[in-house]
Amino acid sequence: MTAKPTYEALEQRVMELEQKVHELKQTEAFLRENQNVLHAAIENLPFDFFALDENNRYFLQNSVCIKHWGNLIGKRPQDIKVDEPLLNTWLDNNRRALSGKIVRGELEYILEGEKRNFYNIISPIYDGQRIIGILGINLDITDQKRLEMALENLNEELEKRIEKRTVELMESNRQLKKKIEERNQVKTN
Repeated sequence: MTAKPTYEALEQRVMELEQKVHELKQTEAFLRENQNVLHAAIENLPFDFFALDENNRYFLQNSVCIKHWGNLIGKRPQDIKVDEPLLNTWLDNNRRALSGKIVRGELEYILEGEKRNFYNIISPIYDGQRIIGILGINLDITDQKRLEMALENLNEELEKRIEKRTVELMESNRQLKKKIEERNQVKTN
């Protein structure tokens, strides 16, 4: 027969349990606070942010991503209406990230009826040594690309102007040398 716990022992055990409940409530509050901060951070990113699980299904996306692609939660990339080459690039990038690589690169595709350029980063999500999914971002670099092209065009135009002006100056210089030679000949005669 086992001995019954004493009142003091029961009281001690209740205090221990109350302490554990208090610690759990503090941990819950801390986690809730961190979850709210993380949610606010993700929602305020000015670019597509998304996450897929190890089965290649979306489980997280911010509002920018939803605006561009619609609600993808529970869907796979194959469920999104994009052209086959782009889909194949996405699937290959996801496969590489799920194998442990961080994938970076520029992509070009039609978004909201307009050809856009994006810098895409796909990174594995680890739980210890195990990859449990991937995080991705799409930075819209269309304006940057347009500025680069405009700058390149301006540089080409400037180079043409400089070349033309150099030819003009060389001709002007040649004519001046000729006049100087003519004057020097007149003086010597």
